[in-house]
Amino acid sequence: MEDKLYPIYSLWHKPFWQTTPFYVAIVILVVLVVFLLLWILIRRYFATRKKGTAWDKAIADLLALRNLLREKKISDQAFYLSLTSILKRYLYERFLYDLFGKTDREVILFLEKDKFDATLLNTIKDMFDGLQYIKFANDKAIREKMDKDLNSCIDIVKKTVPIKGSQSKN
Repeated sequence: MEDKLYPIYSLWHKPFWQTTPFYVAIVILVVLVVFLLLWILIRRYFATRKKGTAWDKAIADLLALRNLLREKKISDQAFYLSLTSILKRYLYERFLYDLFGKTDREVILFLEKDKFDATLLNTIKDMFDGLQYIKFANDKAIREKMDKDLNSCIDIVKKTVPIKGSQSKN
């Protein structure tokens, strides 16, 4: 009987995770993941970064409100609600006054206590009283009062813009 033993060939082989192509693929994958994470972080940074100053945003919002008023796409009460909201947000972003959740009367009392500029405060008082005024006025008088209050609000924002170089960014 003939012995049929086959020559023993190498039974050892190198696993795929120990080969050079595998290492190259892992390095490429890690580099791609790092670039992806950097790209996401950079996009988030620029998305959350402040876009413009408080006064620029307030002026833009007030001009948009003026367009709605001219096109008669906003009711009287919604106009004053938007106007006071824009002003409160501007005063918060510009001077860090926490005015959200305060009534118009509480805002005036807060500004008086904080010794806000008297002429601007009188303008704000007159503007906040505009909602009471529109209840008893005719349509033409209402529109004139709303336009006057809108222009007054724009003036307040423009008068409180800091002089360049005299104050840090707010």
